[in-house]
Amino acid sequence: MKKKILILVLMLFSGYFFYSYTSENEKYKILNEIIQDNKIWLPKICSKSSKIEIFEDNLSDFTFIEQLWVNYQKINQSSIDFKPNKIQYFNSDSKLQYSKIIPECDKEKDIFYKISMPIVSPNKETAIIKITEDCNCMLGGQSGTYLYKKIDGKWKMIKMLDGWIS
Repeated sequence: MKKKILILVLMLFSGYFFYSYTSENEKYKILNEIIQDNKIWLPKICSKSSKIEIFEDNLSDFTFIEQLWVNYQKINQSSIDFKPNKIQYFNSDSKLQYSKIIPECDKEKDIFYKISMPIVSPNKETAIIKITEDCNCMLGGQSGTYLYKKIDGKWKMIKMLDGWIS
């Protein structure tokens, strides 16, 4: 019993160390790299970050230590307010510009996006992000939780972990 408690405490401590090592600025940087490398169009973003819901069977691409870290970040996610002039995307003219941050998304009657801050692996070569397209209408929208890996200096989507379309 004492060994299990010691292992749990060690896992929590190492999880905290790994999580705290990826600063908010680093997460913005990784998020922007993923958006730009995959040409994700995000002109309007809800100011509150989304939470990522993933299940153990979605983590087969991670080592045991990475799974501990991912689960720690998943458990300790907090909703943050996205800061203006932090998230960039390519517009229809292929020009880089900042996403507009929308404070009251439930009142917006246009298409906007809800995104999460990434959950990042210890080596910062793998990330999980949730992106939801919403129109505040009965039908019309989509959402997905995506696994990205940095390959040859570029972020590539490896697979969708969870998703829906209406």
